[in-house]
Amino acid sequence: MVQPTGASLGLLTNLGNAQSYINPNFRIANALQFSFGFEQQLSSNDTLEMSYSGMRAPNNPTSQDINSVNEVAEAACNIQMGGSHHICDDNYATNSKAIYGYVANPFYHVPAFNGSATYGQSTTQALNFTKPMPEFGSVTENLWNGARSWYNSLQVTAMHRSGKFLTLHATWNWSKLMDAGVMRITPIGSSPVLSMQMMQPITLQSLESISCR
Repeated sequence: MVQPTGASLGLLTNLGNAQSYINPNFRIANALQFSFGFEQQLSSNDTLEMSYSGMRAPNNPTSQDINSVNEVAEAACNIQMGGSHHICDDNYATNSKAIYGYVANPFYHVPAFNGSATYGQSTTQALNFTKPMPEFGSVTENLWNGARSWYNSLQVTAMHRSGKFLTLHATWNWSKLMDAGVMRITPIGSSPVLSMQMMQPITLQSLESISCR
C-alpha cells in the first residue's frame, strides 16, 4: 500500500500514472438551426412543396489525450498503414530495426514512480518516449470543445385534390445526422491496430421515409 502524498511532491506528483483535467477555456456548445422551402401549384388540383432544414453544432464537448504517442512513429508499427509490428513488438537488443521496440526502462524502480505500473517494469517500448510527456500515462483533457454535429433534412410533399371530399398527400423525407470528435483506437496488446488523432465521423444516421394519406 502506497501512502498518499497529496500535492507535497510538486511536479513529481503521480508520475507514471494517467492524469486528467477540465478544459479551463470550456465554452457552452452552440447550435445553429436553419430552414427554407417553397410551394408550387402545378395545376388546379396539384401542388408540390419542398423544404430543407439543417443544424450545425461546431463546438460540442468531448475529450482528448494530449499525451499520445507520435502518430508517425506509431504508423511505422501499424501493418494496416504499411508498417511492421516488429518495429514496436521486438526487443531492440536482438533486432536493430525495432527502433520503437522494447528497451531498458529508465523509470524502473525509480522511487518517484512507486505505485505505477512503470515502476515495476524492467523494459518498456521506446514508442512511449515519443509522447510529449513520457513520464506520465495518458493526460486527458475533458470538456474540450472539439466535437461537431451536422444535421441535414429534405422533405418533399405532393398533394392532389381528387374530388370535392378527397385529397391525397404523399410525403418523402430524407435526413442525415453526423457527429464527429476525436477518435483514437488504442493498441491491442503491444501492436497498434489503428491510430487516428483527428476529427472522424463516429456516429452516422441516415433515415428515409415515405408516407401517403
